[in-house]
Amino acid sequence: MTEMRSSYLVQRLNPPHGGADNPFAFGGGMKNGGLAEGAMELLRPIFSFDYMGAAEYEFGDVPRAFQKIAEYASEGRAALFGIVIPNSEVDTAHLKDWGSRKKVKVPPGESHVYIICHADWCDEVETRVRAWAAKNWRTREDEHDIRDATNLPARLIPQEDSYWDTIGWLEMDNGFLFFTDADAAEKTAALFGVGDDDELD
Repeated sequence: MTEMRSSYLVQRLNPPHGGADNPFAFGGGMKNGGLAEGAMELLRPIFSFDYMGAAEYEFGDVPRAFQKIAEYASEGRAALFGIVIPNSEVDTAHLKDWGSRKKVKVPPGESHVYIICHADWCDEVETRVRAWAAKNWRTREDEHDIRDATNLPARLIPQEDSYWDTIGWLEMDNGFLFFTDADAAEKTAALFGVGDDDELD
């Protein structure tokens, strides 16, 4: 059994920029956060990196996280699976009528989240993802305390005027990924040789 560390850094992943990198994605840190150009060429058609506004994301931790995933995937110990999160379990603090500033009613429904992680971690990763869906922002009392908001709730229950376009997340302390976009999840999994040709449900 491979033990997990606490999660602290979760890098947001946005839709691809049509082949052009966001020049501000990694602030004043390493170019592409330390990722080699060859790796960027593989990732650009799938997703781009959101600017997280903190040095911790900028000085080589991103490629180290991908390396962790590549290592356990090469050992045949990676898993790709989906979970369903009902709207009733999602943090709704972002749901407001911005004209009246009143809370709006939570719509019925559910969302799918697709996870790529070490096979030993499936239950714990699901627990953490569900916790981040239920509480967008970190609290000192929360065992799943992270440095920055995931914005996962705003993707699970979006509003028409929402400016959050995040489609995936890279957890950097252990090395796992999760997505609200099935296509991005499948393509990313394929880069690591994870999963099969069947589409995610």
